[in-house]
Amino acid sequence: LMDNEDNQNNNHHLHKDVFLYIDDLNDLKHPFLKDLNKISFWSNAYWIEQATRTFLWKSAKDVTILDFFENWAKIHKRPHISEVTWQKYKQTKNHIKIFLPDKKIADITATNYQEVLNQFGKKYSQETIENFHYHIKSAMKIAVHEKIIDENFADFAKAKSQKQPRSVEDKFLQEDEYLSLINETENNIKYKSYFALYLIAVTGLRFAEALGLTWDDIDWEANIISIDRK
Repeated sequence: LMDNEDNQNNNHHLHKDVFLYIDDLNDLKHPFLKDLNKISFWSNAYWIEQATRTFLWKSAKDVTILDFFENWAKIHKRPHISEVTWQKYKQTKNHIKIFLPDKKIADITATNYQEVLNQFGKKYSQETIENFHYHIKSAMKIAVHEKIIDENFADFAKAKSQKQPRSVEDKFLQEDEYLSLINETENNIKYKSYFALYLIAVTGLRFAEALGLTWDDIDWEANIISIDRK
């Protein structure tokens, strides 16, 4: 643990660039902190992890968008949404890994972000890019509120897919194609992707509903799958 010049005479304050790892607020592991009766954290420190009462504080300038989004989603969204909706936030997290790997929030400009959306739009549908943009923009509102960044770089971005929408004919299977799909997926049902497609094909489940299923939704004796997502 590196002290800062501002910490003269053990004034019980930690500089904003100091890293602190604690198992419990009352159980400080570093010898330098053992005798401190009061710790005042700087307002722009960022809370990365809360599970098992483990805290890791980082300087705001070092926070990646992936770290921030993951923690923001767990705290501000996960307790208040269904499992189906939660899958969309997990999808955005995976997209961040691809399009903004190891990118620090403080280093992202409006132009950088628009370039990411432009690349994103070449590959994904309008619905997917809108979900991605909405999630990022919402998370960055909290980042601004917590003074991690001064402005929301997503505020004026345009989320527009460049993919041509599918024709009506391409959206639906013909009867022979549908039966072929069931046969092919049933023969390869040991693979997760094939099992998911088979389940959707024979039950009529929506894709998000299938992803949100848990063991508790299945009545093995009655051979019933229950969908109860509010």
